[in-house]
Amino acid sequence: MSFRLFSLLGVPALAGAVLVSTGPRPFEIDRSHSEINFIAEAKLLDVHGFFDSFTVNVAFDPDTIANSTVQILIDPHYVNTRNTRRDGHLKSCDFFCADSFPGITFQSKQVSRIGPDRYRIDGDLTMRGITKPMSVPARMYFNENGGARFGGQLEINRRDFQINGNGGGGIINDSIHVSFNFTLRDPAMRRGGPGAPATQPPATPPAAPRGQ
Repeated sequence: MSFRLFSLLGVPALAGAVLVSTGPRPFEIDRSHSEINFIAEAKLLDVHGFFDSFTVNVAFDPDTIANSTVQILIDPHYVNTRNTRRDGHLKSCDFFCADSFPGITFQSKQVSRIGPDRYRIDGDLTMRGITKPMSVPARMYFNENGGARFGGQLEINRRDFQINGNGGGGIINDSIHVSFNFTLRDPAMRRGGPGAPATQPPATPPAAPRGQ
């Protein structure tokens, strides 16, 4: 979850061949092709959910990937499990305590390339006012025409953030499965540079996870 997150940051190949680096430069998230999902397993029910509101800030240095940064900001008020009553419980202090802690954040400390299409983002995850170090793996699925898509999966221990886990389906497992997909755009390309798309996709909430 923000989730140097949420890993997205290999964006190196994205436009590295044509960019002249002047240090880290910002990339924009394509909200219509980006999502953060989670699965909380319990004895009676596995809950599948996602967040309707989040922001990803990426600064990429094509010459020195280690100078790149990633910041993810999630608003827990917009948690969505397709059940209004359950969503209200998740916003309470049994879980996210959204009114007291209105933001979940991930701030990178180091971005590393560990393979041809694999990256690792080391940073801090803050939830319910508690900050824990976290290493986030990411894979680059494509990079072309000023855009790139990154995705990955990780596990978060709810007890690290004092989430008691007593839901309607029973006590949820300690480990929460989190997955993300982020599509990034080079703003220079969006403004009409070589290979820029004709139009920018509208900013809409991420689609619900498939098959749920």
